[in-house]
Amino acid sequence: MSNELSELPPEVQMAMQTALSILGDDLRHSVREMQSSPMVEIADIDSPDEAELVPVEPQYQSGLRYISDRDAIPISEKYVLVMWGLSTYRFVHPRGVTFIVDNSRFNVERDRQYRDTMIAATDLAQSEGLPFVYVLD
Repeated sequence: MSNELSELPPEVQMAMQTALSILGDDLRHSVREMQSSPMVEIADIDSPDEAELVPVEPQYQSGLRYISDRDAIPISEKYVLVMWGLSTYRFVHPRGVTFIVDNSRFNVERDRQYRDTMIAATDLAQSEGLPFVYVLD
């Protein structure tokens, strides 16, 4: 690859080297994050290229089930539902919990709110022993 870089203009070479160094830092950072995750064990490694992922079976993990209509949830089942709406809130009801995330274009925090809501919904479903978090698309 160094031969290919030497044929490029100096500005492009510098940009490529910067990008590669940033990507390398991100990869090392990602490996460190995965090492702290209970879902994945990573063998001791010296470089990210040697990373070997070994899945770990949790005692219970809730999955995501994407639905296009609320009627897809069985009426006899307790559930956790995540959906878009006009504001961000959590609604507790006899059949479970519904998380609503404001998806208006004026909500600049909607991506972070959605991510945080998905984490909270998954944690809640796991603690309640529910097999799924329903996500209404």
